[in-house]
Amino acid sequence: MPPIERTTERRRPICDASGDAAKRILLVEDEHLVALDLRGALEDMGYEVVGTAASSDEALRKAGEQRPDLVLMDIHLAGVIDGIQAATLLRYRYQLPVVYLTAYSDSATLESVLEAEPDGYLTKPYNQRTLWTTIEVAFRRHESELALRRTHDEEKDARATDRIDGAEPLREERSLVLPALGDALHVLTASRAAAAPEVVAQDASHREHLDSPSASSERTRPVAR
Repeated sequence: MPPIERTTERRRPICDASGDAAKRILLVEDEHLVALDLRGALEDMGYEVVGTAASSDEALRKAGEQRPDLVLMDIHLAGVIDGIQAATLLRYRYQLPVVYLTAYSDSATLESVLEAEPDGYLTKPYNQRTLWTTIEVAFRRHESELALRRTHDEEKDARATDRIDGAEPLREERSLVLPALGDALHVLTASRAAAAPEVVAQDASHREHLDSPSASSERTRPVAR
């Protein structure tokens, strides 16, 4: 690939929310001269290149060690997996934005790239202007995705809190009603226990009356016709 066309204007990356403009980039490119040229162009634009990798395995290892802000990933790499598969793992493990670099623009390659949902895509050869624009758009897109995800999580937590708050009045009502029911049951039980001797005495008196001779003669007296 021919060297990257440089501009005389020194472009500065757009500052992020923290005010730190020195975004850290991991460069994954298996062609040594291309990697050197890319590194120089990135540093001219004010980025910090935290490392370079020539294979997918090395890219995954260095991403875990350096934790860059973005990865420039060549699609066709040596290793167990290709650049697209490596980029998918990087997004899953570290939530990193990835910009794909490739010398191929055929429909099959493009379809594979689109399925991986890249944050950016550059076809070789490219110049410094398109490289800078693609990287900055990738940063902004990734930041927007993170903000949207945070909003979604906050809304989810708010709904869960509302459900808990809605259950509190029921818990308070139960905490008031249950003791009252317990007190009423206790009073009812006590009143029954207090009334029990009187009921027993009345029952015994009634039985004595039934067993008396007068009650017996009353039962055997013929009915007048």
